[in-house]
Amino acid sequence: ELEIDLNRFWSSLDRSMFTLFQSIAGGVSWREPIHSLEQMTYFMSWIFTLYISVVYFAVMNVVTAVFCSRAIETAQKNPE
Repeated sequence: ELEIDLNRFWSSLDRSMFTLFQSIAGGVSWREPIHSLEQMTYFMSWIFTLYISVVYFAVMNVVTAVFCSRAIETAQKNPE
């Protein structure tokens, strides 16, 4: 089972990149790919968790910044 999971998620560079994309975009629960990494080594599972955390926080910060910027621009145009 471990070998099947490793091949499914991490067998090549493009498959690994696609797994990382799916993990943040909702295409696959990030618990599935991390399960095979945990059985191989905990270090890689921590790296994967760090990646997920950084990407989520970066995306949230960008969305929040865009929203605040638009709200400030709108408030300056319409002071009422």
